[in-house]
Amino acid sequence: MDEHDERTDVDRQGAEGSPSTPDLSRRNVIGSGLATAALAASPGLFPAAAESAARAVGSATAGSGGAFFVYGSRVPPARPASVIVGGRTSTARIAVPARLRPLAAGYAAPGFPALSADKSLLIFTDVGEAARGRVSVVAVSTSTMGVIGAGTLRLPDMPRGSLIIAEPVIAGASGTVAVVLAMTVPSNPRSVEKVNPRTGQKMRLVASTWTSSHALAYFNVRAGTLIGPLELRDAPSLALCSAVADNDTLYLWTVAEAAAMPSWKGRPGGGPVPQLAAYPLGSADPRFAVDAPGQWPVGSEPLLAHPSGHVLRLLAGRHIQAFSSRSGRMSLVKPGQLAVPSAKLGSASMDLAADGLVVINNPVIGAAVLVDPGRSFRVVAETRYPPPAVPFGGPAAKAALGPDGLTLYVLGPAASGGLSAYDLRTGRQVASFSDGQNFGGVRVLTDGTVVAVGLSGPQLFFFTPELKLAASANAGIVVREIY
Repeated sequence: MDEHDERTDVDRQGAEGSPSTPDLSRRNVIGSGLATAALAASPGLFPAAAESAARAVGSATAGSGGAFFVYGSRVPPARPASVIVGGRTSTARIAVPARLRPLAAGYAAPGFPALSADKSLLIFTDVGEAARGRVSVVAVSTSTMGVIGAGTLRLPDMPRGSLIIAEPVIAGASGTVAVVLAMTVPSNPRSVEKVNPRTGQKMRLVASTWTSSHALAYFNVRAGTLIGPLELRDAPSLALCSAVADNDTLYLWTVAEAAAMPSWKGRPGGGPVPQLAAYPLGSADPRFAVDAPGQWPVGSEPLLAHPSGHVLRLLAGRHIQAFSSRSGRMSLVKPGQLAVPSAKLGSASMDLAADGLVVINNPVIGAAVLVDPGRSFRVVAETRYPPPAVPFGGPAAKAALGPDGLTLYVLGPAASGGLSAYDLRTGRQVASFSDGQNFGGVRVLTDGTVVAVGLSGPQLFFFTPELKLAASANAGIVVREIY
């Protein structure tokens, strides 16, 4: 990350100044998943007694529904560690408690997992201790909820204390998973003196210079082969990056480390410009590399590889950068319907809707639009709704598309909470639920079940597509995303 960062291990003791306080340092932010994680599943989300009760009152046939997975971190005070748990929904349509049971353990997943477009595969990485120089890619079948393939990548010559983020990117229907490796290594260790601001105590510590670069690896799920690492040699750069792929190309946004650029230091309004490079699958030699200005740094903006041949990047929840997948030529679209000032950037989303349309949702301003890539990204429909109480930050997404590709589920109004569903073609509300509780995120599973993330226990709430409450569950982790 910052080539000239000279932070020491005592800087990482937290605001309380106590070595036992969980820290928010570079080491923990990058390596927050370096402890054991778990993959868990359940043969049925609802207890058998509840299934029997459902049959007794004449509900739909009971039984297992779609599989789902929940990604998050362990609850404090344990050291931060990424965790994946899973379960199955049910056709029972009464509000009952739900359960999740362990299936396997031993994985460390510091980056978000990736779900294939057809939702048949969940891919996550196992980093473990970076000092061992080993990264594994794990493929899980969402139908059986079992591991169906794994590959291990060895990274020799990683210095002691190195940190690795391994982000999986599924390349369309090709059966290939591109893995983007952000490697942060320490160098130039030296002794420095630090003063605890609370106690005034002086301490002699070891400081290091940290430098980040990237590499690529490619995992073929069908063949079980993993090649790499293919180094990009882009140091010094920010470890944060953004990536998306189509059937034959990985599109990667990276940005140089500003603090390591003497020509930029002290220049107001300037800074390094993010770069977009297109890598044919299996290669580290780009077909093209172009400037991608407009948002710095990269790492959290919604991306979409559209079937029309455009690669889309959403900036600040308002502007669309459309890159040609052939040449990298960029056009910028600024829909007026999203040009509403707000003090904070929300957790905006961009998804492929029905008929090749693209839906963009900005929860801060309570607006969702349908744009048509075939008509120069013209807005063809607009939906307005009351902004929710939690329009930014975790956990999970703030809006989700239904299976029909034209029904949008959003968090309910700040005043009443709950969930709402809108027809994107008309902007009309078609369903709602509210019990006064505000949710933090929402997802739609493959069987149409709507899952809301609560802000306290129980954490997970399951609804029918008509937003009738069906079940609730505690995942036992801090939920970050649902798949």
